[in-house]
Amino acid sequence: MLPDRINPSTVNWLGFVSGEFNNGLNWEAFDNPPGGPVVHRPPTHGDDVYFRPAPVYGPTPEYGYYPPTRVAFDTTFATALALNSLTITSYSGTVSVQDGMSAGTLVQTSGQINQLGSSYSGYDFYVTQTLNLTGGTFNGTANTGILHLQGVTTGLIGGVTTGSTLSVENGTTLLYANTTLGFSNEATLHSFAGSYVRPQFLDSTQLGEFINANPQPDAEQKPMVIEGGTFLAKLNRTQGITVKDTGRRLEIARDIEIKGKIESG
Repeated sequence: MLPDRINPSTVNWLGFVSGEFNNGLNWEAFDNPPGGPVVHRPPTHGDDVYFRPAPVYGPTPEYGYYPPTRVAFDTTFATALALNSLTITSYSGTVSVQDGMSAGTLVQTSGQINQLGSSYSGYDFYVTQTLNLTGGTFNGTANTGILHLQGVTTGLIGGVTTGSTLSVENGTTLLYANTTLGFSNEATLHSFAGSYVRPQFLDSTQLGEFINANPQPDAEQKPMVIEGGTFLAKLNRTQGITVKDTGRRLEIARDIEIKGKIESG
C-alpha cells in the first residue's frame, strides 16, 4: 500500500513524448514521501506545477534517476485547474491555460503563457497569494485577457509583455520593477478599491516604464486605469493614465513623460 499523498504535490513537465497534456509520460509527479515512487500523471487540483530545465542528470537519494533534459514542447492544460502554484522559469515553450484557471502563486520569468477561452466564457486567470511576473510573455494571443490579482500579499511585475489586463483587486499590493512593462492588445493595469500599486524601490533609482507593446494607429490604449486604491507613480515614461470613480488617490513621485493624457472620469 502506497503512503498517503502529500498535498500539494510537485509535478514537473517532461515533454518527452509530445505536447499532450493528458499523456502521463510527459509528467513526473512526486505524490509520496522521500523514497516513494515517481508517478507519471498530469497535474490536478492543488498541485505545484513546474516548467523548468531538468536537474543534473544522475542518481538522487530520494527519487532515483532524473532524465537528462526536459523538452520545451508547447502544451495546453486540458481543463481549468485550481493549482497551488504554477512556475515557469528558464523555459522557452508556450503553456496554454483554460478560462477560469487559478493559482495561489504564479511565477513566470521566461516562456509564454496563453489564455484560452471564447468571447462567451472569457479569458480569466486568478492569482490569490503571490505573483512574480518578471519575464517572458503573459498571454501572447490576440485576445485581451484578464489576470485577476485577488488578495495578493506579494506581487512583482516588470520586464514582461502582457496581452492581459492586470486587474489589481481585493487588497492586493503590487510592486512594479525598475524596468519596462509592455501592454499588448487593449490591456491595461487596472487598480480597484483597496489595492496599492507602487514601485519596487522608493529611491532615486526607480525609473519604471509602462508602454504599449504593439500600439495600433488611431487606437486609444491607456496602460494605467485607476478606479480605486492608491497608485504611486514613479516612472520614466507612461502612455496615458485614466483616473475615475471617487475616493481615488494618484501620487506622482517624480517628473514623468506621459505620451497621451491624464483623464479624470
